[in-house]
Amino acid sequence: MSKLKDRSSVHLSVQQQVEFEQGLVQLKARCNKMRASMMLSLLLGIMAVVALYFNQQLIYAFFEISPTLQQLHVPFSAQAVQDRIGGQNDYFSHLIQWILWLGLKLSVSFVGAILLIFYAKKLSFFKKKLKGFVQTTLAFVISFILLWVGLSFAQYEWVGNDRQQEQYLEAVEYQTNIQQSNVYRYIQQSKIEEPVADYLLAQTAILHRPIDREVALAYLSKLAKVEQNDTTQMVAYGFKPEQLWMMQHQIYGKAVTPFAETVQNQVNEANRIVQIMQLILIALIISFAVLVVIFYLLNWRLSKRLGRIEQQLLN
Repeated sequence: MSKLKDRSSVHLSVQQQVEFEQGLVQLKARCNKMRASMMLSLLLGIMAVVALYFNQQLIYAFFEISPTLQQLHVPFSAQAVQDRIGGQNDYFSHLIQWILWLGLKLSVSFVGAILLIFYAKKLSFFKKKLKGFVQTTLAFVISFILLWVGLSFAQYEWVGNDRQQEQYLEAVEYQTNIQQSNVYRYIQQSKIEEPVADYLLAQTAILHRPIDREVALAYLSKLAKVEQNDTTQMVAYGFKPEQLWMMQHQIYGKAVTPFAETVQNQVNEANRIVQIMQLILIALIISFAVLVVIFYLLNWRLSKRLGRIEQQLLN
């Protein structure tokens, strides 16, 4: 009878040990899930902050507008000038591409660094080296930087240096007088009409750093008189109303001619979307911040519980 009791107690203790180990594995899995959820919420929160920072620029880029003039637009009526400068530069596509690459580099570097640390700790060498919080944080920062540099190199190789943008910057560059610019020289070498030349030179003066305000004002005034005489000429020359709106907005603080005012509906719509997206992104940032805190506290409690259990096993 006593032997039967001994066997039953041994069997029970073995069964309890198996159940205990299974519970320990489940507890570790829950800890890992809490950590992963916390890091994912943190990543999404950071991306929401970045999106909030670039919110207006990104929305405006889809409408091909900007609060300030960003690039030289050469109309089809100045094809001779276009041929001398090179291919048409597309600032807005370049901006969207740059923001998307930023989001990609941020997310891949962040997640990649976490995965590298996670799998590195499975190796005995790194497990000994990455025991403390400081060592782990330092390893994470180094991994993040290496991945960021690697992705930046890939971006440079795939996208390449924007030679067109450099050519346009060189075209509008001058020291003290707009007549020193390549644009002015190209205009003199080409047979284009005066309003088209005024359109190009007004942009050149605004794109100059610092802004050549007086020169820009003079050319914009001439363009306003041309539009006052015949509005259809603006379309016939291939002028962009968005470009004129940006120039007038930067010099006068508002659109002052009917052709430029046609863009105002686009601007109002863009501003409405910017405000809506701003509220959504702020709500997302707050939500992700709350989730990070919740997952952190849950992980902290589970980690303490797991530490106590492991300490009991050692004792």
